[in-house]
Amino acid sequence: MEKKVKKLFTVWKFAEEEQWLNEMASDGWELVKVSVPNYRFIKSTPNKYIYRLELLDPKLTKKERKDYIDFMEETGAEKIGEFSNWIYFRKNAELGEFNIFSDLDSRIVHLKRMFQRLLAGFISIITILIFSTVLMINNSTPYILSMITTVIFVLILCLFLYGLIQINKRKKELAEERQFRE
Repeated sequence: MEKKVKKLFTVWKFAEEEQWLNEMASDGWELVKVSVPNYRFIKSTPNKYIYRLELLDPKLTKKERKDYIDFMEETGAEKIGEFSNWIYFRKNAELGEFNIFSDLDSRIVHLKRMFQRLLAGFISIITILIFSTVLMINNSTPYILSMITTVIFVLILCLFLYGLIQINKRKKELAEERQFRE
């Protein structure tokens, strides 16, 4: 039996996405394909797999990327799919625990990667918003179109800003936890 689900998670909600995939697995749904926001599952043994997500560093070369995925597969993990540098891994639960991030520092580095990615989008949207405003001031585009575009980009900008704040908050919590443990 097959099940297709459309579901969208924001970058800063990757832990919730991972949790959802593991809840699906506990209900006996095995992820076989992902192309965000589309997930395809097949009916399987409950709790057969543990799922983990990772945002790879976009600066990795193709060889470094392949070497990393090969390394993960050597540990018993399997790459299910990828979307925009997000890699979806699973590991048979019988092989034991499955954690990609072994310590607080690696989790903080992962959050920094997400922060940088969102920041790049945030800066791009600000640039588009400024360009759109200049066009509106110069009467180069119809007023209503410019206003609609501006409102849309401001809303997107707010969403990105919210994400940046959420990631930064989580990063600070982990840094405080690391400091507490030292």
